[in-house]
Amino acid sequence: ARGGRGAPDADAVRAAVEDARTAASDPALSHSHAVRHGCTKDVRDMYLETLASIPTSEVDLHKMLLKEKLIDPGEKMSRPRMKRKANVDNDGKPKKRRYYERK
Repeated sequence: ARGGRGAPDADAVRAAVEDARTAASDPALSHSHAVRHGCTKDVRDMYLETLASIPTSEVDLHKMLLKEKLIDPGEKMSRPRMKRKANVDNDGKPKKRRYYERK
């Protein structure tokens, strides 16, 4: 009923657990959407398998994206900075309105 697969052997389970531990302890993965927001196991496995082929350098990543035609040649390497909103505090919540003069 499990797709014709037998039970995994102890070495395969040990290797999978070790891979999961190293992935969980990698700080780069904690900022990834696949880990942070959750996904199905097959998608997570695909993500972890292809992670090694992704360059860690911003310049190398930009070159790879250009080569694969995922970005335009004139596109900037980094995202533009977010503009500060005037009516929000440091938490991003709207500032409280005052009903009196500020001294």
